[in-house]
Amino acid sequence: MTALPPDINALNRTQPRRRIVAVLARTTTTVVYEVPSGRSLKIESMSMCNTGATTVTVRIHIVVANESASTSNAIYYDTPIRGNVTVLDDSVRHLNSGDRIVLRSDTSSAIALQIHGVEM
Repeated sequence: MTALPPDINALNRTQPRRRIVAVLARTTTTVVYEVPSGRSLKIESMSMCNTGATTVTVRIHIVVANESASTSNAIYYDTPIRGNVTVLDDSVRHLNSGDRIVLRSDTSSAIALQIHGVEM
């Protein structure tokens, strides 16, 4: 077993935290971000804002390179978000080169997703 580096949770001060994704969800499964070759991503927060008045369900997947979105890599799966509500997820997640963030909603353009983090 390989030991984790001691600074795994430290911010990389040469790369400031920034908005990585700002997108409206569609009713089709859509890749909203792919980690560039030779880079990694530390997700520090995600917000999902239901801009409509009715409840909408959302799916978000963290998909490893060369795999497809499925229930096994879902971090939110048909999760209901009430109308006019914002959900904040401040779980730290690490993605590697080629990994993708995939998004789908049952109502087009109702869910605004923002992801903030550090690309290294």
